[in-house]
Amino acid sequence: MPLLVGTPKLIKQKSRFIIRVEAASGRALVGGFSTCSELAITVQKSEGRFGGSMLATKAPSLVDFTDITLERGATQNADLWLWLAQTVAPTPTIGGIGLGHVRWLDIIEQDRDRSELNKWRLVNCFPSEYKGSLGWDNDDAGYTMESITLTFDICRPIGLPNAVSIDQLASTLP
Repeated sequence: MPLLVGTPKLIKQKSRFIIRVEAASGRALVGGFSTCSELAITVQKSEGRFGGSMLATKAPSLVDFTDITLERGATQNADLWLWLAQTVAPTPTIGGIGLGHVRWLDIIEQDRDRSELNKWRLVNCFPSEYKGSLGWDNDDAGYTMESITLTFDICRPIGLPNAVSIDQLASTLP
């Protein structure tokens, strides 16, 4: 058995945001990041005047979720990079791009004692930007990255008591 000097680096001990995405192979892609950008939702409005009314009727229209950027990350394998490579690779399907790269992804926010604070699910997610390694370290067994930006269709809180679902919010409205 080889002699270990020092303490092994555990990715999850230093990260506050853990991402988990199921790969097509069934194996989960996991990465840990120290920072995560804000979740911003923009709801456009549509206005119209009906029947000669002087008052405009306003209604919600298009909904847009901004991209999320995770920074200063590490993984134990190159699966996140391979996911990005699959996203940019052309596929022989109608339209030129297949949907094999689009997946559901969970972002788990952790407290300092590693308990889960919040958990969010990004639906139809894919990596849209990747900034490479923080530096090369021959002694490090993991893969590091400066940042990865995720683009997605919709996001929602899951499985935590302090997270309020859209249905719960709608039930409180008059």
